[in-house]
Amino acid sequence: MRLEISAQELRAFSDGLNATQQEINRALMRTVNRVAAMAKTRSKRAITQQVALKSGTVGEKLNLQKATPNNPTAVISTPRRGLRMEFYKNSQAYMRGRAKRTSKGKARKVGIRVTVKPGKAKILNRAFYSKGRIKMFYGGRVHQIYGPSASQVWNLTREQLRPDIIADMNAMAREELRFIVTGSRR
Repeated sequence: MRLEISAQELRAFSDGLNATQQEINRALMRTVNRVAAMAKTRSKRAITQQVALKSGTVGEKLNLQKATPNNPTAVISTPRRGLRMEFYKNSQAYMRGRAKRTSKGKARKVGIRVTVKPGKAKILNRAFYSKGRIKMFYGGRVHQIYGPSASQVWNLTREQLRPDIIADMNAMAREELRFIVTGSRR
């Protein structure tokens, strides 16, 4: 998602002020960076509501490239690669009932229970833990298992967040304009 101000808006903004171009560029940079930080937080919350990931994991995957005075554009991006199943809530799944026990009386392992969507756990049959990672045996080989990436979910949620981000951008721009003209943000 890109947050930027067009050249026309910049000229209209600077014509109405007696401020220097450097002050205006700094004000635009502050506005874009503040709104981008808020957008990152909102995106993180929206992603964690749709996918059973910890907010710290999502925060690590969302990258924010801040605006500079010469380039008033902030970019929020995520890696496109899927996340390994270990990042999602998981636990060992066992067979139920007495007949499903081993000769030593222990419950038999069936697979791994993984929660990708909040509240909906699925059992991955033939999956197992290996050195702290979830793997599955199929096709005669052992494979690493991946779930949806943060970017897949973020691409769906960012359009829902766009109206709020635009409203925040307008409010912050007004506040910065007021600061340039009066010297006070209130």
